[in-house]
Amino acid sequence: MAIQFFHRGKRWRADTPGEAIHLRQQLEAQDILKAGPTLSESHGLVGLWTTKTFATILQTIGEKQKAALVLMADHAGIGSAELAKRLHLDSQTALAGVMSGLSKQLRKLDLELEDLYKVKTKWNGKRKEELFFLRESFRRAGERAGWKTRRKRRS
Repeated sequence: MAIQFFHRGKRWRADTPGEAIHLRQQLEAQDILKAGPTLSESHGLVGLWTTKTFATILQTIGEKQKAALVLMADHAGIGSAELAKRLHLDSQTALAGVMSGLSKQLRKLDLELEDLYKVKTKWNGKRKEELFFLRESFRRAGERAGWKTRRKRRS
C-alpha cells in the first residue's frame, strides 16, 4: 500500500515509510535551496519567514484572518471551537472558510498553512478538537517587523 503525503499543495507517494521519509527530506532540502540568496540574517530571515514576507501576508489577508493569527499568537494551542467563538463565527465550518482564504493568500507567496501554523488533534472521549499553534518562525519574523502580541516567548 502506497504512503501518501502533501508538500506545498502537491500529493506525493512512496512505497515504504523509509522512502516517504527520504522523499520528504529531499523536498524540504529543496525548499531551503530554493530560498537560497534570501537566507541571510541581514534580510530578516526567520526560517521561511522574512520580515518582507511577514509584512506582505499581513497586507493581503482579511480582517478575520489577521484576528485568527493574533489569537493563535496570544493563545498557544487555541482550540478550533474557541477560535471560531472569539472570531464571532457561527460555526467551525465558517472557521474553515477563514482558513481557506488564508491558505489561498499563502499559496501566492509559495507558502502553505503548515508553514504558518501546526494543528494537533486532541480527543476528549468521542469528541475531536483541533488545536492551533502558530509557528515560532512566523512569530519571530513578526517580532522583527514590530508585531506585538500579548504572549511572551519562552527563553
